Amino acid sequence: MGKLIISYDCEGVWGMLDKIDSLDKQIFNRHSLIKIYTELLSLHEEFKLKATFAFVGAFISSKEEFISTLKKFPNASSANKWCEPILSPKCKFPDEDIYLPILLELVTHTNIDHEISSHGFSHLIMDKNVDNDSLQFEISGIRNLAREKDINVSTMIFPRNVINHIFLNSADFISGYRAGPILPFKSKLLNRAYSLFKEFLPICRSEQSYSQNKKTIIPGSFFINWRHGARGLVPIWLTVLRLRIALKHASKNNGVVHIWLHPHNLATGKDQMRLLRKLFLVVEDFKKNHKLKILTQAEFLSN
Repeated sequence: MGKLIISYDCEGVWGMLDKIDSLDKQIFNRHSLIKIYTELLSLHEEFKLKATFAFVGAFISSKEEFISTLKKFPNASSANKWCEPILSPKCKFPDEDIYLPILLELVTHTNIDHEISSHGFSHLIMDKNVDNDSLQFEISGIRNLAREKDINVSTMIFPRNVINHIFLNSADFISGYRAGPILPFKSKLLNRAYSLFKEFLPICRSEQSYSQNKKTIIPGSFFINWRHGARGLVPIWLTVLRLRIALKHASKNNGVVHIWLHPHNLATGKDQMRLLRKLFLVVEDFKKNHKLKILTQAEFLSN
């Protein structure tokens, strides 16, 4: 039996603090983001599909909660540097567009039992240069958020898919995490070209999970094409075909397909919601005719 996971990297402006001035205020604002999430959740209710919503913790906290956590780690140099743009008087985004706990409420109050996962506390990129205090800041922030919001956080989607094993060893509450993309080159430019090239190939396979240091690595290589820039040249029918081929492979090999995107992509990509609807129609077909099993990341760990 094939398995499908759907996940979302929920981050708002936090995902681009290193390039915050490049963000469009017409999209990254309270009104627009609430509208995007409402439409996305309605689509999931229509198709009765559960998903994993991985939130940046600060994104669904109040400003006071975020500042309180950050002040506990004055020596967290990487975290303080990362968060500096959001705290600067020159920041062009008002607090109401930065901190949106209402989005968590929207997800948890639907008729679908979605999973709330973590996308880091501040979306700090946890590369090898991150200091230990900053990692502890992230862990503390996630743990406190889960307690305050009364949510069970057991899986992780690392910011920009940069996996940090020191973080994992310390975050005992995290049982599994989404794998990063398979990138064959050392050059970022070549990897971008490779990722784009793959979107034009109707060759897509399901994957298998495996464990490392007692943590389950959840496959996650099917990024739903962001129809922006050169990626907008990829026809919708081709992305739909790639998913169909991947799900066929999953059904024959007891494999898993994990599709994901950022909710704000639905506003920044051309016809992105239309693409998502067409993908969900394929999923509905496989649920009905091929016994496809839909799982959240947390459910996948126990299956």
